[in-house]
Amino acid sequence: MGVQTLLVTGASGFIGGAIARRLGARGDMAVRAASRRALPGGARLDLTDPATLPPTLAGVDAVIHCAVGDAATTIAGTRHLLAAARAAGVRRFVHLSSVSVYAGTEGALAENSPRVTSEGAGYAHWKAAAERECEAAGIETVLLRPAIVHGPGSMLWVGKMGARLRHGLVGEMGAAGEGWCNPVHVDDVAAAAEAALTGRPGAYNISGAAPLTWNAYFAGLAAAMGIEPPRLSPARVARHAWLSLPLKALARAAPALRPGLPALVEAPARGELALFRQRVTYPIEAAAEGLGWHPAISVEQGWAEGAAWLRAA
Repeated sequence: MGVQTLLVTGASGFIGGAIARRLGARGDMAVRAASRRALPGGARLDLTDPATLPPTLAGVDAVIHCAVGDAATTIAGTRHLLAAARAAGVRRFVHLSSVSVYAGTEGALAENSPRVTSEGAGYAHWKAAAERECEAAGIETVLLRPAIVHGPGSMLWVGKMGARLRHGLVGEMGAAGEGWCNPVHVDDVAAAAEAALTGRPGAYNISGAAPLTWNAYFAGLAAAMGIEPPRLSPARVARHAWLSLPLKALARAAPALRPGLPALVEAPARGELALFRQRVTYPIEAAAEGLGWHPAISVEQGWAEGAAWLRAA
């Protein structure tokens, strides 16, 4: 088989960038990296404007769709891209979804577990709606559902959590942090996307080898950063969430003021606190069988690389 041409959307982002770099390093793949903002050697892509898509998809063998944004980009944008891909004769469509599509919050959630509805507001509902667009599109599709994607470049699970550790907003939180964290390194997610190009169509959880508590995740990241993890009682964590509400409201109303607000504005909100208590895991046996994928990078390596990225930032 000759050189395959791949389109990677969202290539300026954390996960999309890792995928584009991995596949671009192969000699048998020509990668078109596309994003809302123009990339060096890449293409600017507006998923909300269907008329702009056909030129980018001409001659493409497979699409790896990582772009995400508001409801219009995530749902309608995915629909537009699927239609253009089908019209262009694209062989396979790999969609980066999320474990947030699951309706359950306890126990082991396999790929056939119920999903949230497509009608609600927010990221989980948008992602579930995008999955359903993929399933109805009449094109060979792989849905990847990564869990907590960390490693160098992670603005949320390394950048934001690292800042919270320094400001005493997360750490050893007792019962408030005894839920399961399911980390997976960004390069393992990129490897899963690569495997999805030739694996069996379907939906797959993408998570690390074993879960750990959120308390353990924060302790490991703190150690890699060279700091002691703060110790917070569950009551103090809840109090921070309550006291941060007016600050968060002000930051939403006047984003320019956010940098000057007290660090408490970044305290985990109630939804995040619920996440830190959830005893939920995402089995990955299906990905091993259908894609031949296994996580290869330890959480300790992810912490070390993430901390090094923070120091270099």
